[in-house]
Amino acid sequence: MISFNFLLRILRIPGVILSTTIQYFTIGTIYTKTNREFNTLYKNVHLAVENCLANQFQLTDIPLVVYQPMSKLFRKFKSNPMVKSGNLPGYGGVFDETVKSQWFVKNEGSKDVLLFFHGGGFALNCFDAQFAGVLMLYHALPEDKKSKFSILGLDYTLTFEEDGQFPVQLYEALVVFKKLLSQGFENIHLIGDSAGGNLVLTLSRFIAYPEEALKYFSKFDKYDFKSFNISVQPKSAVFISPWVQPLHLNSNVHGVDTTGDLGARTTIMGDWLIEGVSTDKSDFEDWITFTKTDPSKYMEIDFFKNRHSLCIYGSREVLRDGIESFVKIIESFGNMETHLEPGGIHDGLFYVESLDYLGNGGQLAIDGKFNDKYALSRVVDFYNRIL
Repeated sequence: MISFNFLLRILRIPGVILSTTIQYFTIGTIYTKTNREFNTLYKNVHLAVENCLANQFQLTDIPLVVYQPMSKLFRKFKSNPMVKSGNLPGYGGVFDETVKSQWFVKNEGSKDVLLFFHGGGFALNCFDAQFAGVLMLYHALPEDKKSKFSILGLDYTLTFEEDGQFPVQLYEALVVFKKLLSQGFENIHLIGDSAGGNLVLTLSRFIAYPEEALKYFSKFDKYDFKSFNISVQPKSAVFISPWVQPLHLNSNVHGVDTTGDLGARTTIMGDWLIEGVSTDKSDFEDWITFTKTDPSKYMEIDFFKNRHSLCIYGSREVLRDGIESFVKIIESFGNMETHLEPGGIHDGLFYVESLDYLGNGGQLAIDGKFNDKYALSRVVDFYNRIL
């Protein structure tokens, strides 16, 4: 049964749509006043409705109201021009039966593969806009890059599912990473938005620090972490509004107006991740609270040493202070390309920019119309340089 509080929020949606529409055509919304990407009524209403519902649900609400497996999105997007006319060999093919993972595109003979971890606080599934964002990114690459590049999505276990708590998401990511290497992929690139960015960091730390990792994760005897003797590190990492401190409240030292942002304002989803695992949040500081991790525990990660990492976030994000604390840690010893989007909100690439390419809008991507997207243009430039 849907929780009473979430039901009340659902009942508020018509009023949110009406007020947002009136503001859009009169004084402007908080989105149109701060960020150029909110150039349609649909985007403003879409984000206002999502903000109305964000952080207002209980864990039991998710399978009743929200959840859809990524496999359903693969079927749904078959009619989108980005798939229908997009020349995506291997689209929808299952990669691993035991760990839910499917190909967005698998180009024969490619040595470079992008592994996508979606956001959603480890509680929410991949949404249409995130799925469209991956396809949009692929089509924005130059033809000579696309033909040598494959993309795989991991539909990792969520916290409302049985055995959905930490560290199952890491275990599943390791299974996929190791299998990609065994199939001949030489350069594994990681990209994650929000909680997906957190998983990118956990995976990368595990591979770069095997002795420390096995010592810590040996207590999780449900998973065979000893089987992951991985000597090849990720080639690169892209972080879109990474959720780097899910167990700690974020500050707002800049005093910015975060109205309408979708970033986590509480630690409830982080608490779901460790529920039943430990009551001491300090137990997780080295592995999921990355503003608390000592800089020395990042220094062996190759993509931080060779500037093969990129972080994009928005100036109006709830998570901004946490992200910038993390960036300072990396910059104390290494290099990471960073971009702060003026007026940007949480996860702009996958929550906002991709909305133009839903449904028949996917034809815009086929026609190469990307309209100077802030985050997309920087991610594409990044891959152009390192692929």
